[in-house]
Amino acid sequence: MRVPLRVLIVEDLPEQAEIVAHELANAGFALAWSIASDLAACRSAVEGGVDVVVADCDTVEVALPALMALLRELSDPPPLVSLSTDDDEEVARECLRAGASAFLHKFQLDEIGDLVRGLIETRSPPRAVASISGLVDARSFAESSCDLIVELASDGRLLYVNPSVERELGYAVEELTGRGIFELLHPDDLPRALDFLRNAMETGSASRGVHRVRRRDGSWSWLESSGSPYCTSAGERRVFAICRDVTERLPNPQPAVRLAPRVEPATSSADPAGRSTAGSGAAGPETILLVLDDDLLRSVIRETLEEEGYAVLRAASGEQALEQAAHHSGPIHLMLSDAVLPGIDGRELARRVAASWPRTRLVLMSDSPADSVEPFPKGPRPPALLRKPFTLSALRAKLREALEEEPDRLESG
Repeated sequence: MRVPLRVLIVEDLPEQAEIVAHELANAGFALAWSIASDLAACRSAVEGGVDVVVADCDTVEVALPALMALLRELSDPPPLVSLSTDDDEEVARECLRAGASAFLHKFQLDEIGDLVRGLIETRSPPRAVASISGLVDARSFAESSCDLIVELASDGRLLYVNPSVERELGYAVEELTGRGIFELLHPDDLPRALDFLRNAMETGSASRGVHRVRRRDGSWSWLESSGSPYCTSAGERRVFAICRDVTERLPNPQPAVRLAPRVEPATSSADPAGRSTAGSGAAGPETILLVLDDDLLRSVIRETLEEEGYAVLRAASGEQALEQAAHHSGPIHLMLSDAVLPGIDGRELARRVAASWPRTRLVLMSDSPADSVEPFPKGPRPPALLRKPFTLSALRAKLREALEEEPDRLESG
C-alpha cells in the first residue's frame, strides 16, 4: 500500500522537480506535489499543508535561511531536505546549520525515498522536530562527514560520535560513546561549555561556542561547536553538534598542554582523624564530598576534581551528604557544598559535618552578597566561602588553600 505524501519542491527548473517526484513515487509514496521558485509561492504551498519540503539549495530566488524562517512560522513545520549538485562538504554543513533536516547530493536522488520515509516516521506531533528528528537522516550524513559530529544527552553524555573523531582527536568511536563530554574539555573552558549546553537545552535555540578538547595523546585542540537542540518523541531533550577544529585560525592559541592527575608524595599518610598529612600517596587520593542539587553543574565540577586527581563522593542534598559521610569507610578531607540546598541547607550541613567530622575542611559556594558565613558559635572553624560565579581555576585554588591549612588552625575558633 502506497503512503500518501504531500511534497513541496523548491526548484527553479521544472525538469529537476519532476526527477525528485519520480524518485519519491518509485519509493512507494502516493504523491501529491507542487513546485515553487519564490517565497510567495512557498508560503502559499506550506500554508495549504505539506508533509515534507525538498529544496534545491542552489536555487537563486529562495535562500535556505529565508525558507527556514518561513517554515518556522508554522506551528508544526515540516522537515526539509536540502539538495545540491555541489559535492563540497562545507555546503552540506551550512545547510544543516541553517536548519535543514537532511542534506542529499543530487547524484544520490535514488536515496531520497528512504530519507524522507525516515523523516516522516520519526516526526512526532504536535511539533515536528525539524532540526534532526530521530537522527536517522543526520546520522546518515554524519557517518560520511569530515567534521566531528556528536549527539549529547541533557547531562552531557555522548550518545553518538561519528567516525571523524579518530582523525580529529585520535579516539575510537567506542572509546567515547557513553562518556561525559565534560571529561574531554579543558577545565578552564568548562563554565563556557556548561552555558553552551544549558542554553541549548533550556531555550531550544541553536548555540555556538569554542572550547579546548583533549586529544587522545593528551594535547589540546580548539573546536568550534554549533549545537542544534531537539526533542525526542519521548520528550527527552538532546543536542546534535557539529564541531570543527579551529586551532590554526586562532590569532594567539594557547599552547597545547597536558594534564596529569596530581600525584602526591609516596610518604604521605592519613591520620585517624581523617586528614592526609603530606598528600595522598599510598593512602589514596584526597577525598572530596561534593554536595550540589544542580545535576549538570555537579557533573562538571566532579569531572574537574577527578581530573585534578581527587576522589569524589557526590550528593544532591544535605541528607544524602550526611548519609554518604556516615557510610564512607575512609577519611573525607573536604566538603564542597552549595549554600542553598533542598532540605538541610549548606550552612546547617556544614555545622553538622564540623561537629561530627572536625578534621573535614569545609567550603561553601554562594551567590548571595549577604551570605557572610560567619564563624560558628561553639568553636568549630567557619567554612571557607567561594563566591559564585567562579572560574574553575578559582575553585582549584580555593580547595588547595583549604586542604593545606595548618593543623593548629583547625583547632581554633
